[in-house]
Amino acid sequence: MALSLSAKFLTSDRKMLFLSSSAALIFAIQFTLLGSPVGGMVAGLAGIRYILGVRVRGWTLAIPFLALNLLIAVFVTKDAVGLIPVVATSIGILAMSLFSGIGMRLGFVAASGTWLVHNLMVGSIAASAMETIAIGLFLLTSWRMYRDRIPSDLPAQKA
Repeated sequence: MALSLSAKFLTSDRKMLFLSSSAALIFAIQFTLLGSPVGGMVAGLAGIRYILGVRVRGWTLAIPFLALNLLIAVFVTKDAVGLIPVVATSIGILAMSLFSGIGMRLGFVAASGTWLVHNLMVGSIAASAMETIAIGLFLLTSWRMYRDRIPSDLPAQKA
């Protein structure tokens, strides 16, 4: 949880994505152990996506991961609770692939809110607390970036 929360406080997009990758892989293990294989799969894919997102931007990154999410939704999801991580991850994919800086973080606020619903439904108190704090940190960091006029340090998005 410390890795994930530390990442959300960073104004550097690159550093945030690297730390977020590690945290996502840890949560993938946790959700799998809690009996949410869909949550585990999409969290694991998020970890991979974060690393790739440091170099690859735009629809080139979004389309393959959105397709993988769709496959998970069709072939693995067994109930409505299983669809929630797919929706949350899709929001995160779009936020990370198409935006940077403040825009990316505000997209992550929406994704975190969706993950929060999932975490509460599967009983992950630690992940629920982490997402609640994450929303606050994303908003605080967005405000800091706006106030200090901090630009993104990611490469420009490719169409």
